[in-house]
Amino acid sequence: MSRIDVLAELRFARHLLRRIEKTIERQGGGARKLQFTLIRLSLDTGQIIEGEITSMVISDTQQATLEFGAPLDRKGKPAKVEPGSVAFSIDNPAAATLTPDPDNQFKVLVVAGDPTPDGSPATITITADANLGAERTTITGVEPLIVTSGEAVGFGAAVSGDPVEQP
Repeated sequence: MSRIDVLAELRFARHLLRRIEKTIERQGGGARKLQFTLIRLSLDTGQIIEGEITSMVISDTQQATLEFGAPLDRKGKPAKVEPGSVAFSIDNPAAATLTPDPDNQFKVLVVAGDPTPDGSPATITITADANLGAERTTITGVEPLIVTSGEAVGFGAAVSGDPVEQP
């Protein structure tokens, strides 16, 4: 299963949990906010992803920094990547713009754009070359991003109809 397929599975699982949460809230009168945390996901390939699967949530009027942890080896010890190989991308450029921090290669400024549809996350990806030689070995990290609509601050312009005689 490719990384894109795994991301699609994660998006589907998060979307399904949101729908369940909204249904329960409607049935319970919305008196309390329920929160689901996805901690184990089994994929069709037999792979199991464990740990809290979170997402960054900002409104379309906000910005925030996102910092990925430093690269680690198989034993969880710090590892190096090829200098200058770290890159950020987002799969939905309308959701946000990304500006890497010049002082920290694992940090990026996320400036919200348009709200993501139906609460489906966009995916921010960090990649780097883990092979310090001539060959390339790409490592990847991802963070889902949900952009919500900002709080209402007023109304749009009023539009009046043409006057007509009363009946």
